[in-house]
Amino acid sequence: VEFSGVAVILAVHDTGQPKSLCLRDFRRMMDVCKAMAAMAPLGEPPDFLDESLTSVATDAAERGEEDDEEVDEEEGRHTDAVFALQQVGDVLVSGSWDKTLKVWNTQTWECERTLEEHTRAVFCLAKFDGNKVVSGSRDDTIKLWDTSTGECLQTLEAGDWVQSLCMVGDKLVSGLYDGRILVWNTSTWTIERELEGPHERMVKALELVRDDVLVSGSYDFTPVSYTHLTLPT
Repeated sequence: VEFSGVAVILAVHDTGQPKSLCLRDFRRMMDVCKAMAAMAPLGEPPDFLDESLTSVATDAAERGEEDDEEVDEEEGRHTDAVFALQQVGDVLVSGSWDKTLKVWNTQTWECERTLEEHTRAVFCLAKFDGNKVVSGSRDDTIKLWDTSTGECLQTLEAGDWVQSLCMVGDKLVSGLYDGRILVWNTSTWTIERELEGPHERMVKALELVRDDVLVSGSYDFTPVSYTHLTLPT
């Protein structure tokens, strides 16, 4: 199969046995495909990944095959790949391809609550003030959450997949799939400026160095670019 300029080959070796793909192995391959989809340089990957997994799972159930990786929702576990982690006070927050964030008690490692307002995969997280966290998603939004209540306090429309987030003082910086870097005012939750830079593809990583230099990593094969921040007060 091919999507977004990336070719993925799924093959089953001929062992002389009936060619029925093991559900466990198929899940492994789907994990690889989804990771590649998240980094695809062009376009948007189709929905065949989840559809294919559903089809294979149905076929496996008809054969009586047990799914040894099926997730028990009551255990609070994610049902798909985890892309981001962020400590917020005494809890750990995780973001997943399953569209949710989960808040984990770091003493008991039990899931305290699940945050469910994103409509597509959660790619990145950043700590805000107090017990709050911001999340960036493939649904083109950034959301602000209260981890103690699970309430979504704010939703920002970024205009493209949000691949990375970083707090710079009282500003929130987001890296997007199309290569843009946006600076948000966290008092008004509006875009203050767009940082000019060399990136032509998605910005996968952001990190503040000292107090005035933002380092960004991109899929355009530019290892890092340095932007001196003179952010408005």
